[in-house]
Amino acid sequence: MKNLLWIVIATTTIFAQSICIDAGHGGSDPGAVGWGLQEKTINLDVSQRLYNLMRQSGWKAYLVRSSDKTVSLSGRTSYANSLGVKRFVSIHCNAFNKSANGTETFAYTKGSSTSFSMRNSVHPRLVRAMRTKDRGTKTANFYVIKHTNMPAILCELAFIDEKSDSSKLGDSYYRQKAAEAIHAGIVSTLTALDEEIRTSDSYMAPKWSPDGTALLITHPGYNGVRVMKMDDYSIHNVSSANTYNAKWISSHEIVCGAKDETKLLDTVTGKTVSTFAGLDMPIAVVKDGTLTVAEHVISLENDVIFNAVASPDNKFVAYESLKNGIHVVNVESGKSVRIGQGNNPAWMPDSTGIVFDRALDNGHEITQSNIFLASVDGQNVVNLTQNLSLIAQRPSVSPDGQKIAFDAQGSIFIAAFAEQKIQQILQVTK
Repeated sequence: MKNLLWIVIATTTIFAQSICIDAGHGGSDPGAVGWGLQEKTINLDVSQRLYNLMRQSGWKAYLVRSSDKTVSLSGRTSYANSLGVKRFVSIHCNAFNKSANGTETFAYTKGSSTSFSMRNSVHPRLVRAMRTKDRGTKTANFYVIKHTNMPAILCELAFIDEKSDSSKLGDSYYRQKAAEAIHAGIVSTLTALDEEIRTSDSYMAPKWSPDGTALLITHPGYNGVRVMKMDDYSIHNVSSANTYNAKWISSHEIVCGAKDETKLLDTVTGKTVSTFAGLDMPIAVVKDGTLTVAEHVISLENDVIFNAVASPDNKFVAYESLKNGIHVVNVESGKSVRIGQGNNPAWMPDSTGIVFDRALDNGHEITQSNIFLASVDGQNVVNLTQNLSLIAQRPSVSPDGQKIAFDAQGSIFIAAFAEQKIQQILQVTK
C-alpha cells in the first residue's frame, strides 16, 4: 500500500459537512444590471453571508471568489471538484425585460436525487425570505451545476432589473434573509442519499488506462464510473455512485472518492478492493489554497491553488489557480512557471509538457473551448484544436503519446496526435 501512496498524487479530502459556494460572475463580468445594481456585487455579498453561516454551523466552507475577480466557469467547476465537498451552490440574480419578477431555483436536469432534494428544500425558504413571486423549482443544464461532482443547485434570487425585486436585492436585510434561507435548506439535506442517479447518454472526462487499452469516462455531474474499451468502443459500468476525481492505478484498478471515503475499484468486476479514509499526496499537497511541493511552499497573492497533478517522472507538478490559470513547478528547485489561462491539465507521457483546455464563457455557458499543448517551461504553447466548432475540454494523452482523448458537447472524441498536431478526429460516443 505504500507504493500506492506514491502513485496517487491528487486525491481529494472528503468532508462530512462541506460546501463550495459560487458567487456568479465577477471582475470583468458584471452579470445582469438594473436600478443602479450589478449582479456580481449582490452575488458576492449573499455568498459571503452564506459562507459565514455555514462555518458558524460547523461546516467546512469554501468560496469560489471572495472578492471582485474574474473566474471562468471551467475554473469554478474544476476548483469545486478538487475539494471533494458534499454540496455546491451557485448564487445569481435574474434579468429579463424589466417586468418579470420572482425567485427560481435550479438543479441539473440529470442530477442526483440529493440535488433535487436540496433544490426543493432551499426554494420555498428562499421565496419566503425574499417575499417574491414563486417562479418554481426548475431544471437546467447550466455549466456549474452540470459539471460539478457533488449535489449542486443554482439560485436565482430575484430579478435585478425589476423595480420591486431590485429594491430587495439592494437591501442588506433581504440579502441576509436569503443567505439564511439557503443555509437552512442545504443543512436540512445533509443526510439525503446520493445513490439515485438519473441516466444520461452524455459522457465526459476521458482518462487513458496505463496500457492504453481503455478509457475511464463518466457522465456530466461525475455520475458513475464507466470504462470504454478501445478495441470496439464498448462501454461497461464500474460504479453507479457519484465519484470524485477517479484515477487509474493499474490497467484494471482505479481509485476514486465516493461518499465519505476513497475506494480502490476493480474495473473488470466493479467490486471494491479496498476502502480508505483518505490518501496522502507525498509529492504535492494542496491545503487551504497553498501548494507544498517537496520542501517548497508555493502561494499566489490573492489567489487560490488547486488541482495539483504530478508528471509521470515526478519531476514537475502542474497546478491550477482561480485567477492566474495553469502553472508548472519544478519539484527540485521549487521554481514555478505560469503557462497561462486554462484548466484541467494532463501530462504528456514523457513529462515534456501538458495538455489542457482554455475556454471562453458568457457567465452561464461555455461558448468556446480549445485544447492546448504547452512545454514545461511555458515557452511553447500550441492550440491543437484550432477553434473547431467543438467545445473541447478535459484532454488526456494516451501512454504512447500518439492519441488524445477529450470530451465535447456530451461526447467523447479521440484524435491522432503527432508533431504537435491532431488529426483524424473520431467521435466514439453518440
